[in-house]
This record gives sequence, structure tokens and C-alpha cells, in this order.
Amino acid sequence: MRSTYRTLAAFHAAYAIVQMVGGLAFGAIFGLFGALPIAVEPGKGESWAIGAAFIGIGGLVGLIVAALALPGLLCAVGLWRGRGWARILALLSCWQLVFQLPVGTALAIWTAVVVAKQTPGPWWEDVPAD
Repeated sequence: MRSTYRTLAAFHAAYAIVQMVGGLAFGAIFGLFGALPIAVEPGKGESWAIGAAFIGIGGLVGLIVAALALPGLLCAVGLWRGRGWARILALLSCWQLVFQLPVGTALAIWTAVVVAKQTPGPWWEDVPAD
């Protein structure tokens, strides 16, 4: 069971890192698209408004997506280290992952099955080492 928790932690960490990189890349791409109208027509007021809107919306969405990946990363660290609070956080992050089709949903179902099978208490005490 310990190796199952570690594998689950590795998948949570990988998925959270991909989410963070994707969110930050989304913000950077929108920022570049926002800088394009400003660079093409530097004296026009509309180009500054369009550029600022792209930069603002892209940056905000990118940061929100990156911030939503933090619970998964914390869950991965907790599961890897065998912390008791990590199972609760894993179950809570399942609800967030269930709406991220298809990979997030599969990870959420697998997490719920693995964590719910375990008896209450620290998982390292009642499971023999692999």
C-alpha cells in the first residue's frame, strides 16, 4: 500500500506541475498577444486598451489556473511523506479534479478509491512495508 500511495503522489505531483506550467504558459502567450497591438500601433489609444485587456485577462486566468494546482502539489508532498492530513486533502482535491476531463477525472477516481480503502489512522502503522 505504501508504494501505491507513493505512485499516487507522483501522479498528483506530475499533474499539478503540468497544470502550473500550462497556466503560466497561457498567461505568457496572452501577454505576447497583448503586447502585439501595442508594438504595431504604439500611438493609438485603442491598441493600448486591447493590449492591456489581453495582458490582464491572460495573466489573471494563468495565475488562477496555476493557483488551482497548489492543492494537488501539497497533496502529493503529504502523500509521499506519509502525513495523515494528506488523505483528507487528497479527498478534497478529488472534487476539484473530477471536473478536469479526462485525466483529472481518472486521477480523482483513482485517488478516491485508494484513499477510501484505507482504514482510519496513519497508513504506515497498519500496512507492512513493501
